[in-house]
Amino acid sequence: LSAGLGADWPFTSFPDYLDLLHRKGSAINVAALVGHTPLRLWVMGDEATEREATAQEIDTMAELVRDAIEAGAIGFSTSHAATHHGDGGKPVPSRLANFDEIDALVSAMAQSGGSVFQAAMGRNLTDKHFRELASRHGISITWTALLADMVGPGSHRRYLESAGALQADGLNVVPQVACRPIMFDFNFLEPYPFELLEPFKAIMQADRAGKMAAYADPGFRQAFKADSGAQAKNVNANWAQRAEISRYDPDPALENRSLAEVAGKRQVDPIDLALDMAIETELQGRVRFAFLNHNETAIEELITDDRTVITLSDAGAHADQLCDACYGTHLLGYWVREKQVMSLERAIHALTQRPAQLVGLDRRGSLAADHAADVVVFDPNTVGAGPLTRVQDFPGGAERLVADAHGVTAVIVNGQLLRQDNRDCVGPGEFAGRVLRGGR
Repeated sequence: LSAGLGADWPFTSFPDYLDLLHRKGSAINVAALVGHTPLRLWVMGDEATEREATAQEIDTMAELVRDAIEAGAIGFSTSHAATHHGDGGKPVPSRLANFDEIDALVSAMAQSGGSVFQAAMGRNLTDKHFRELASRHGISITWTALLADMVGPGSHRRYLESAGALQADGLNVVPQVACRPIMFDFNFLEPYPFELLEPFKAIMQADRAGKMAAYADPGFRQAFKADSGAQAKNVNANWAQRAEISRYDPDPALENRSLAEVAGKRQVDPIDLALDMAIETELQGRVRFAFLNHNETAIEELITDDRTVITLSDAGAHADQLCDACYGTHLLGYWVREKQVMSLERAIHALTQRPAQLVGLDRRGSLAADHAADVVVFDPNTVGAGPLTRVQDFPGGAERLVADAHGVTAVIVNGQLLRQDNRDCVGPGEFAGRVLRGGR
């Protein structure tokens, strides 16, 4: 962020932020929600990660939400997800908010014309809270993430039933689902997939040397293996059998090979191999595995259920660890053409009109007279997502993962041809995208 925006950020308030996006321009259309965590940090400072807000602080945040909605935010977002941590390993500030605070901010959003509340569900923010918020404020709610076997085999079905009960009562509460496994590509300097495991809790804030020392400790390894076996009661169960070596500079020939396969040939435990490789590369080596959402039968249930929306894509927060921005071409190529679990028409609707209506985008998401000409032209016989590759094109040379889109002939934004046959059709600064203030 510092490398990209400079020492003096060109915005302070949320209205400033939207104005900046408007001035800078965008190749595609942009709609934004106002986030709970920056609101808390702005109003409460460092104490935002330590305590609940006072009534006066909540009033101040509510006024900022009103300002943001009036400036063009389409809604308000928050997180109570147990995996969401910030600087120093502390919970992101939104996780410290009680329900009264969330209710007050959602109320400010609704009264100002905001159309959607998005939330990462957690222990203190569940379906019963969504029912209360949707009933009281007459808003749409979409929550993340409903994943296959989320808290045990078949557990996603009770969340589907809960969503159905809410929708049957006329409440537009819609869980977001993913059509791809959540593939984490990480190193053991930032072992995000394991941070909730007991052996890792004590070392998550250790520096590189501290982590390397812990990884070499036989006691740590034994505990890590116990939490990683096929019978482990967590989402990482049997992870090493699903893992691939994604980066290993001492021997690149091992990259993209099964961790378990290489370990078997060396007659070592796969977890020992992963940690040995991490130490050998001073924690620069990388491993990739399907962290969540890897039961295809359950994924099919989720993406073909009318109670969900297929739109889950963590496109920024973990840019060097995962990339699901390719979910659209994956849905069309894999689930429509190869698996034939849904029609092409239904998949296109799921990718366009369904999410546009859910978040309140005006005259978007369908090909109709008087609607914006946002069009993707693709070949149903070849469309699909390419493999993940790592590039270093972020400010400061930072890394991110990308995937090529196959079979896409052209992309048109607001009637202007943006790309055709994998080539840009506009020059620098020729932006057709718009900031969709209030979804318009």
